[in-house]
Amino acid sequence: MKTFFVIVIFLILSLQARALTWNECVQLAQQNNLELQIADSNLTAAKQDTTIAQSNFYPHVFVTAAGNQTSLTDNVTNTYSAQIGFIQNIFSGFSDFYKTKQSDINFKIAQVNLQIAKAKLSAELKQSYETLLHVQSYLVLTQDIVRRRQDNLQNVQLRFNGGRENKGSVLLSQAYLSQARFEGLQARNQFTSAQENLARILGLANYVSLQVMDNRSIETHIPKIYESQYDDFVLNAPDYKLVQLQEKSADADVQRAHSGFYPSLDFSGSYGKTDSVFFPELNERWNLGLTLNIPLFDGGRDYASIKSAAAKWNVAAKNSESILKQLKNRIRNAYNDYIESLEKAQVDRVFKNAAEVRADIARNKYNNGLMTFDDWDVVENDFILRQKASLNSNRDSVFKEANWELIQGTGVIQ
Repeated sequence: MKTFFVIVIFLILSLQARALTWNECVQLAQQNNLELQIADSNLTAAKQDTTIAQSNFYPHVFVTAAGNQTSLTDNVTNTYSAQIGFIQNIFSGFSDFYKTKQSDINFKIAQVNLQIAKAKLSAELKQSYETLLHVQSYLVLTQDIVRRRQDNLQNVQLRFNGGRENKGSVLLSQAYLSQARFEGLQARNQFTSAQENLARILGLANYVSLQVMDNRSIETHIPKIYESQYDDFVLNAPDYKLVQLQEKSADADVQRAHSGFYPSLDFSGSYGKTDSVFFPELNERWNLGLTLNIPLFDGGRDYASIKSAAAKWNVAAKNSESILKQLKNRIRNAYNDYIESLEKAQVDRVFKNAAEVRADIARNKYNNGLMTFDDWDVVENDFILRQKASLNSNRDSVFKEANWELIQGTGVIQ
């Protein structure tokens, strides 16, 4: 009776939960998810970094104004000056060129990272949505199992009271009922955890009570992939694009490190006036000049920079090679897992339907004394296990679909 009231209270609270459709969850995730916002901000920062790198090719113009007061015995002299000037770098040892090249590559890396973040969010959203949907269905199933185990216990108890069943069958039926109630407790705890996880992904407060509705399309069209197509999937996979760009960025860093051994050349000029009053209008002066800077010794800094950059490039190159070797197998396995999960879900549905018919037949036979408890128990347990298996395989197929989309860098988040 206590368990019954717990379930009733839980159902009342569930009715007060906020019900969300799949499309509503997608919109909330796109608007509120923190990881997606971080990736988007990183892209904005990378875009601005390209502007910063390109600014070195333009002249830097400045204006200065100064005022000085000098006292010598009783004489006080005021001096004011104002000037406008510029500095234009003509050659920086290719440093600015490779900085710009590296910033462009880093911007592309940020774009790929945003694509990965969207694909990851899409996969997490699908999995968390399906998890909550699965737990909601599992709650209903556990309640059905509890009622079924209660009915079974009553039937066995009646036969025991009539001398047609043994004590062991009664005790086993009681154990089954206790197990069903325990699984109901587990399901209620899982429901709370699934709610919190989905709320986190949607950017909602953890205390928000959520429910989801199974209104997604069940139509699934999966094109057959031939062996020759896997190479194209590898080249288009965001993981491969990312390591390729990281290798190019490391190579540009190596080239930029060499710039420390080259001279730099700057062109500068200024025009100004000096006077004893402000704003100065007398004593015009101007200058134009070239500054050549030839590095001779910097304590080994440039040499160490080249060695460090070369080591980082080697790491990036090895990482790119490693990912390339792994990715084809990962893509093939993800595709096969998805195909197999869909087939298994279909198989488990067929088994569940068959087990349900067998369970109804077995129950009637047992009630009419045409089947022993042991034989009936096997059929009854098989039906309950098939119900759980079908529910789990439906969830697993969505998980595998999310993983297949993730490795391709696709999904519902745009």
